Amino acid sequence: MSACIEYRLPSETADALRLESPGSEALPKRNVLIYRNDLIERSETFIVAQAEAMRSFNAIYCGLTRCRDGLLPKHAEEAVLVSSRPVRGFIEKHLYMHGRSAPLWVSQCNAYDPVLMHAHFALDGAFALPLCRALRIPLVVSLHGYDVTYSKAAFRRTAGGRLFLRRRAELLADARLFVCISAFIRDRALEQGYPEEKLWLHRTGIDPRMFRPAAGVQREAIVLFVGRLIEKKGCAHLVRAMESVRRQHPAVQLVVIGDGPLRAELNALAKAVLRYGFTFLGAQPLHVIRSWLRRAMVFSVPSVTASNGNAEGLGMVFCEAQAMGVPVVSFRSGGIAEAVLDGRTGYLLNEKDEKGLADKISELLQDKELWERMSRRGQKEMSENFDLAVQTGILEKKYEEILVGQSR
Repeated sequence: MSACIEYRLPSETADALRLESPGSEALPKRNVLIYRNDLIERSETFIVAQAEAMRSFNAIYCGLTRCRDGLLPKHAEEAVLVSSRPVRGFIEKHLYMHGRSAPLWVSQCNAYDPVLMHAHFALDGAFALPLCRALRIPLVVSLHGYDVTYSKAAFRRTAGGRLFLRRRAELLADARLFVCISAFIRDRALEQGYPEEKLWLHRTGIDPRMFRPAAGVQREAIVLFVGRLIEKKGCAHLVRAMESVRRQHPAVQLVVIGDGPLRAELNALAKAVLRYGFTFLGAQPLHVIRSWLRRAMVFSVPSVTASNGNAEGLGMVFCEAQAMGVPVVSFRSGGIAEAVLDGRTGYLLNEKDEKGLADKISELLQDKELWERMSRRGQKEMSENFDLAVQTGILEKKYEEILVGQSR
């Protein structure tokens, strides 16, 4: 029998978490360090959304560096290792990675009187270990995807990956809890030797007030892709599938939002295969992504297992699309089937089945009744099972359990 704890709460508890008023906490908020090596990449909206949704705890963002064009909220308080001077900052990071203490950083963090650290991704948890030990607070680590699907060879290609492999045994021993965003991630973690009693299945959630359809906005024949332009996201498969879709629907448009190392290659492929009717918009802020989700008829990010082993942990963007009433067509890769109900909120095909991908996109574009049924079901599923306030409330209760256990 699995020792993993299910992420759902009884319905009456979930309703209470939804309805609780913002200033109703009996105790003052305690500080939690939300750790990411780089604070915080624009594609990692799920980290900030979860941190900002906490009601019993207060998020202090902690990491090695602050991204120049990152996602930190304007009001966010932070504790960052590196100096603003590039050379000195590089030296500080290098020394910390090789085991040197960082007393000023520890002092900076201590000033917030944190009670717990929550690191996102196992690699970041390994980086955070010395700091967490110096602060003498428990460590929680969220496992999101590549951190338990990468091969050892892939980790060995980077300095950070090599550090993770060196500290991996310590991380597994020291961390109090590993939060698995899907059953797929939990299973991969078990295969890699993570202690079963420390694995906890818990979905992050999305804000239903932010991700919802707009009344009166006309849907258009748009197939929307949102994601990094890397091998795992499978954009090339979608481009090739769209050639077949266009034969049945000449006016269909492909809109690609996101950036990455494959952008030029994918743009060239689209020019060769489609010639017209496609747009690569690059990375875009959330309000722009939402505006396209309100217009699109189909959402397609046909993720695959990459050559380095990287696979989709769950895919919060699939949840966001469904919450906004857009049916999904994708491949059945990684944990996607835990976010998309095949045949009910969208369609999932075997990896690299471009013909199947094209057929199902075409079906949704031409069958209005089917589209509306899947659109409504997707919104309902996201509201019932991925509500950010409910899911974050569950996480905060887990924090409390850890802190109570530590005080004994």
